[in-house]
Amino acid sequence: MFPVKRDLGRLSRQTYDILIVGGGIYGCVLAREAARRGLSVAVVDKGDFCSATSANSLKIIHGGIRYLQQFDLLRLRQSARERRILLQIAPHLVHPLRCAMPTFGHLLKSREALFCGMLANDILSWDRNRGLPPDKRISMGRTGSRAEWLHVAPDIDDPRYTGVAFWQDAYAYNTERLGIGFLKAAVRAGADAANYLEVAGFRRKGRDVTGATAVDRVTGKTVAIAATVTVLNTGPWTKHTLSLLGDKVSCPDFRLSLTMNIVLRRQLTSAYALGLPLYREGWKKSRLYFFVPWRGRTMIGTHMRIHEGSPDTMSVTAQDLNSFISILNQAHPGARIAPEDVSFVHAGLLPAEDRDVGPGEEPEPLPHFRIVDHAASDGLNGLLTVLGVKYTTARDVAARTLTELEARLGPSIAPASRSPEPLPGGDFRDLGALVAEAEAAGFSPDTARHLIYNYGAEYRDVVRLGTADRALLDPIGEGVMVLGAEVVHAIREEMAVTLADVVLRRTDLASAGLPNDAPLERAAELMAGELGWDEPRIRREIEGIDLRRP
Repeated sequence: MFPVKRDLGRLSRQTYDILIVGGGIYGCVLAREAARRGLSVAVVDKGDFCSATSANSLKIIHGGIRYLQQFDLLRLRQSARERRILLQIAPHLVHPLRCAMPTFGHLLKSREALFCGMLANDILSWDRNRGLPPDKRISMGRTGSRAEWLHVAPDIDDPRYTGVAFWQDAYAYNTERLGIGFLKAAVRAGADAANYLEVAGFRRKGRDVTGATAVDRVTGKTVAIAATVTVLNTGPWTKHTLSLLGDKVSCPDFRLSLTMNIVLRRQLTSAYALGLPLYREGWKKSRLYFFVPWRGRTMIGTHMRIHEGSPDTMSVTAQDLNSFISILNQAHPGARIAPEDVSFVHAGLLPAEDRDVGPGEEPEPLPHFRIVDHAASDGLNGLLTVLGVKYTTARDVAARTLTELEARLGPSIAPASRSPEPLPGGDFRDLGALVAEAEAAGFSPDTARHLIYNYGAEYRDVVRLGTADRALLDPIGEGVMVLGAEVVHAIREEMAVTLADVVLRRTDLASAGLPNDAPLERAAELMAGELGWDEPRIRREIEGIDLRRP
C-alpha cells in the first residue's frame, strides 16, 4: 500500500516541478498524470480533496452524444475516449448505464432524427469498447416504438411521445472515491499531497512565480512551497486565487452557476436512466432532466441559477429546492415529488457564460475548458490557470496542460504512457469474481458488493484491519453497510482529517442521506480513538456534517 499522509515538513523542504493548487478532480488527475511522467509534484487544497464541485455531480460519465446536436465532433470523440479510459482504469467505480428518452415531434427530437443521431454516434465512437471486458462494453443505440416507451416508463403516458431512443453511457458509483483514487495513484507515482492547506500568497522573484505560501488549517502554521511551475485548478475560486498575486492578471471570463442535483428516497425508475424533456414559456429549446436509478433511489438533475458573491457563501435555499421540484413535476407529473421526498441535495458551483440571464432563464455552462499561460498573457513566468468544465474529460485536460508545460520543464517530462494503468483497486479482471471472493470471506452479498464497488481489489486492505479487531468488520450502524474498518482505513491510508471527510467522501455513508444518528456517533468514536479527539471535539464534528438540505 501507498498511504496518503500529510507531511508538511516534506512540502517545505522540496522544490517541485509542479505545485498544483486545488485538489478537485482536475487537480487530482493532473497530479497523477504529471507524477506518472516523472515530474515531482505537490497538490494542495484548502479543504478536503474533491469536496466541492467535484463531489456534486449527477454521477454520469458522458460519452459525448449530446455534442451531436452542436456538430462538435471533436468533443464527442474526446468524451467517448475518456469514458472508455475511465471504464478501463476504474472498473470497480465506473459502469455502463442504460439510458432512454422519448421521441416527439418531427424535428430534432423525432424518432427519425434520433435514429440518425444514434447511428452517427455509434459510427463516430467506433472504438468505444476497445480493450474493455464484456461487462464494461457500451452497446449500440437504437430507437423503438411508443409501446416500447410505455414499457420502459408506463407512468409517463404523454400523447406527444411517439417512441423512444435507447443508448448507453456510463456512471460513477462513487465520484468521491474516484477522485480519491486519482489522488492515491498520484501519491503512488511519487506525488506529495495535503488537504486543509490554504494558499495565502505566491512566492515571487521578479516576474517569476516560484511557488506559494500556505496556511495549515489544522495547526495554523505557515508553509512555504517552492516550485518551478504553479498550476491553479481552483475552479470557482479561480478569481480569488489570482487576486492573491496583487497584480491585475488575465482570468477566463465566467460567472458562477449554482448547479443542483437531488436524491429521492424512492425509486422512480430501475432499468434505465430517463431523460425527460420540458418546454417552458419563452424557452427557445427543450430542457432535458435526467432521472437516474441509483442505489435503490433516484438521483435527478440538473437545476442551475446564477450565484452572486464569494464561492464560500454558496447555499441551497428552500426556494431553490421548491423551484426545482416544481419543474421536475412538470417533466414527470406522475412522480408527485414533495420536499420531504428529498434525502440529499448535491450542489456545487460551475463556470457559466459571462452574460446576463433574464427571468426564468438558466445560465449557460461554459462549453470548453480554458488554459491560461500567464507567461504569454501577463509576462508572469511559471504560472498556469486551468478552468475545467466537464468531469469526464479531466484526464484529457491534464494531458493538454502538460503539453503547455513542456517548453518550461523540458526534458523533465517523460513521454506519456500508452498503457492505461488502473487506479488503486482497479487491478482485477472480473468484477463478479471479486464480489464472489468477498462473499466467500463471510460477507453478505449486499456488503460484498458494497465493498467491491467502493474499493475494488483494495477491499482486502480494508478488511485486513479486522484481523486485530474483529469488531471493525461490523457495520457502524443499523441499516448501513459501512464497516468500522472503512473508517479506520480512511484515517490511516487516505488522509481523512474530519468526520465529514469520512462520512461524505471516503465512505458512502451519506451518499444518499443519513438513515439516523447512530452511524455518525460510531464513526466519530472510531476517529476519536485514532486521532485523540475529546468529547467536545466529537460533538463539533458531528454537528458540522452538512447534507446541504435547505
